Amino acid sequence: PAANSTYWGVLALRAAGSGVPARTIAYVRNRQHPGGGYAWAVGAAPDSNDTAAAVLALRASGLACSAGSIAHGLGYLKSTQSSAHGYALEPGEVADSQSTSWAIQARHACGLRNRRSRAWLLARELPDGAWNYQPGTTVTPAFVTSQVLPAVHGKWYPIG
Repeated sequence: PAANSTYWGVLALRAAGSGVPARTIAYVRNRQHPGGGYAWAVGAAPDSNDTAAAVLALRASGLACSAGSIAHGLGYLKSTQSSAHGYALEPGEVADSQSTSWAIQARHACGLRNRRSRAWLLARELPDGAWNYQPGTTVTPAFVTSQVLPAVHGKWYPIG
């Protein structure tokens, strides 16, 4: 039931230079909710992090950014963006560094600009080089930082 293990599996296969079975790509595409988002598990609500991971998996599998499953996923991500250009886990929530990083990576994979979102993310860097989760909230800084680094360096998964 954990659909995100398949998104991650695709990224791992592509990072290793392996192909992805067509039925796996179909599985990922079929996990998309009507609003364009992807959830971490069957029956769960979609969120920005898993939507971005699914978009990255589909891109890594060779789907074009114009493919409906990717274009609609990017549309869902837009619904999670705040007026300050950060991204939240779900629409209407407060933006956070991890969700912003995932959204930036998915957009990068399709050649989309992220200047304002990247600036929002860079403003979350702490004096010691770690990133905080949200403005004024530092939790699990090593985990947050590890998820932020690809986006702030213009990279996206799979990084090979």
